[in-house]
Amino acid sequence: ETDKPREVAITVLPRFQDDAHAPASAKADFRRDVRLETTAPWVACGPNVVLTRGGKAFNVKIDPTRAGDVGEGPFVAEVLGYDDAKPGAGPLFRVPVTVVRPKPCVSGEVEVASKTYAAGEIRRVFATPPPGAASAVVKVRCAGVGDGAGLGRRLVHVATVQLAPQESYDTFAAHKRAWVHDGEETVYDVGAVVPGRTMEICVSQDWNSLEPAELAATVSFRPAGRPAGDVVLRGTRSIAPMALEAPDW
Repeated sequence: ETDKPREVAITVLPRFQDDAHAPASAKADFRRDVRLETTAPWVACGPNVVLTRGGKAFNVKIDPTRAGDVGEGPFVAEVLGYDDAKPGAGPLFRVPVTVVRPKPCVSGEVEVASKTYAAGEIRRVFATPPPGAASAVVKVRCAGVGDGAGLGRRLVHVATVQLAPQESYDTFAAHKRAWVHDGEETVYDVGAVVPGRTMEICVSQDWNSLEPAELAATVSFRPAGRPAGDVVLRGTRSIAPMALEAPDW
């Protein structure tokens, strides 16, 4: 959860075939001079490491701002480790690196552009709830395509998930499905969200659909409401203060 360059420690530990019965001398003598390469310019690391039985840690620098434009992706790269003694061989190990740059939130909403969905097709987008957001709804609009125009309604699934520290996977996860009528809009309430943490939104047409459909979606975030408590006015000319808050979006 960062939009700045970050260094991450990677540990590579060798595993021996039939490890429990491998001779101790073979393990003690194990040594590989490993050449490191990256598959994308936004991932950087040192040129070499020495890998022994106890494993080896090295740092990888990841710059998400160079991976691609905001709202695009996800972007995938790898750190590859080659045995220097065998230049023609494939990599000894691969370390995958994935960067997600969430779509920008404008006035508390994130647009999911219109797209033709085949039966069972899933589209994933990522967004970050703005400060003060407490819940979200996803509005899906549907239009038929080709021979499927005018079929009346489609079964559309919407799933969302956020990962939060010290919380289980399903705390901020939701999976809703509903019929969406051609030319109309259906609202899916996906519940509570965590401001400032990346949120995955999946939209899909049901696998049992007969024809493709044109679907567009809007994710709308809602601010938290706080109870004001009792406000007592004493007499016809009484004045009582009340604190009001509104998010800047």
